[in-house]
Amino acid sequence: MKINYILFIIAFLLTTLACSRFDLPRIQEDKSVPPETFTLTPTPTPNKENNNNTSAEDNLSSSKDTNSNIVSGDNDLKEQFVPVLDDLYIDDLFGFSIKYPSSWIVDSTKSVPSIAEIKLTPDNIIGDIYLLYTDGNLSNVDIVDQFISPIKQQSDFTILSETNLTLVNGNQAYQIQYQWKDSNSIKNGFVQSVTDKIKNYIIIFEIDSLIYENNLPTIQLLANSFQPIEPQPYNIPRYESLVLHLDSGPVSLDPAFATGAKSIQYIQQIFSGLTGFDKDGYLQPDIADSWLISDDAQTYTFTIKDNARYHSGRKVTSIDIQYSWERALKSQNKKNVLNYLGDILGAREFSSGDIDNLKGFNIIDDSKFEIKLVSPTPYFISKLSHSHTFLVDSEQLARYSENNRAWEANPIGTGPFVMGDWLPGVIMYLFPYPDYHLNKPEIDSLIFRLYGGKPALMYQSGEIDATTLFSDEVIDIYNSDLIFGGSPVKEQNLIKSTEMSTYYIGFNTQSIPFDDINVRKAFAQSSNVETIVTNYFESVHQNAYGLIPPQMPDFNSNLDNNNYIYDPESALNYLSNSKYYIDKSLPDIFYNTPGYTAPNSLISEIINTWIDNLGVNITTNVIPPDQYYYSIDKVPYDIYDYGWIADYPDPHNFLYSLFHSKSGNNVSKYNNPNYDSLIDLATMETNEDKRIQYYIDAEESLINDAILIPLYHGSTFALIKDHVSDINFTPYGMLDLRDVKISNFKTVSYR
Repeated sequence: MKINYILFIIAFLLTTLACSRFDLPRIQEDKSVPPETFTLTPTPTPNKENNNNTSAEDNLSSSKDTNSNIVSGDNDLKEQFVPVLDDLYIDDLFGFSIKYPSSWIVDSTKSVPSIAEIKLTPDNIIGDIYLLYTDGNLSNVDIVDQFISPIKQQSDFTILSETNLTLVNGNQAYQIQYQWKDSNSIKNGFVQSVTDKIKNYIIIFEIDSLIYENNLPTIQLLANSFQPIEPQPYNIPRYESLVLHLDSGPVSLDPAFATGAKSIQYIQQIFSGLTGFDKDGYLQPDIADSWLISDDAQTYTFTIKDNARYHSGRKVTSIDIQYSWERALKSQNKKNVLNYLGDILGAREFSSGDIDNLKGFNIIDDSKFEIKLVSPTPYFISKLSHSHTFLVDSEQLARYSENNRAWEANPIGTGPFVMGDWLPGVIMYLFPYPDYHLNKPEIDSLIFRLYGGKPALMYQSGEIDATTLFSDEVIDIYNSDLIFGGSPVKEQNLIKSTEMSTYYIGFNTQSIPFDDINVRKAFAQSSNVETIVTNYFESVHQNAYGLIPPQMPDFNSNLDNNNYIYDPESALNYLSNSKYYIDKSLPDIFYNTPGYTAPNSLISEIINTWIDNLGVNITTNVIPPDQYYYSIDKVPYDIYDYGWIADYPDPHNFLYSLFHSKSGNNVSKYNNPNYDSLIDLATMETNEDKRIQYYIDAEESLINDAILIPLYHGSTFALIKDHVSDINFTPYGMLDLRDVKISNFKTVSYR
């Protein structure tokens, strides 16, 4: 029953109503909700005169009866019938109820935006219920008009009735009936939109004309019985759960596979590793109880906490850690895993298949093991806090084939929370693990709303207790300019947490024409990036002039805008010295950026200045944010935008991970032996002052070679209700819910 033109409009609404934001994915995927892709297939329709509006009561006297609420289109059916809505469908997940005949069927789709189906029989779908989020400014009439606008363009389309009404619970609704003709028969449609704060529920029926007319009284009464209610997923009262909205949810819950903060922030609730960071960014033991470091700093001996257990109750042993690490090193994401485990003796050879076991991992007993490194690595312990090193349950994965990811629906980890349920893109339910080896979380349940609208509006409407924010929402709050809610957000509820992050534009140094430093410098000087970023973010984020964020120990304060002076005349001089600048033009350039339909407005402005000042042709490859960091190098590109949040507080995490020639994340394909040598020397150096100087020299090499255009250093902004405390955002962009507390929770209600 999925009518193409209606699905097309849903996609249109999801796109146009989505929040605009620039925040580059952290390494990381965008927070905005991806629209589904539908195909518009208009169908020819016959001319039809408009009918007068008809109420449900009028239809009751003229409808045909078969002594059943299922009425077919048989012309022999002449008896009148009175519809009986003798069953009640309650949807606790999305928050609505609706009455219907017991002979019909109403089923949850457990998906979005279509959240329920209405059926005459198990195989005969006649209606759907959709849920859309808006900014609170669109009326029911606007929503319905958008839904039917494609078919309204057909010459034979006919509106049969339009009705504004108030439902029994006081919610405002708007109904429209229409008719058209496909190649075989006359079709009738019925659409009703119901507004509930920033949510719109849309009820749609699309069926053959005779069946529609005979069932119209039932359809109208069913639609009129619709009632928004307080969502109570999993039968958990609203006041017994902490409800959050961060984004549309993880791409994967496999610690070895997931590379983006969008996935890792959920993984860290369920899984854990040997070490971790507290809310202030200080390294702490996690599953590891202690470790000893040899005099030559190349051998680490770990002892596992005696109370460390999987959610299944099984005790963690040395073999579990070896299994998890070897599995990660052999995974399809092994090039990124090597950034964190590649310092272990034999890790690279094992990952490539040259040897059969991880040579540097030696088991002493069930609770003790030894790690040997290739060379001294001062930040090795910090690396073990990354999710690629987290423990998975070998006993669980043994029940699945190698590429079967079904286990992610109910993963068994060692983290603070246990998976209760996960409907991708819809909702995730977690509850505390009672035997967690650190302090057990105090909250009873944790619900992530993965489908939603503008986070600040969801917060103001009372649907969620806490959320992270888009940059434009932060600006609106600072300007007291939020549309919905009538009053500004209270200042004490807006939390700012500084990230160790940098967002930048990078060049593919192996592609034509950006293998020429003159072209890179021309692009760096032909766009007034500092002014564009400042105007765009209104000081919400800090302008960046280098790769390393200010919190890092080697932050070079001598880097400033002098390295990226806006000088179009100088840019053209650089361009004229390029071997590719033939007849005052360059080859066509391809730019990779995350998004759905077009680059965000900040990137668009920068691209336009390049076009205006350099006369270049730039084609953008817009990649869905959820897939951006998994597929950025799968299509041709010359320029790209990128974001990176520190995994641990050492410059190596930026300078090696992003630009060393051997790094799996070197999207720039930068290959400078002198740069690599500086990073390698810093890796082995134990004198901290010398290490820092190597890193400073390496960063200056990146700037002098014009490998990137720094944009800004980010911050995390969140709204948190008064009854919630101790939600912590680490400097590494992670959400720490282990210490969260709630008070006066029984006063909380969405309604």
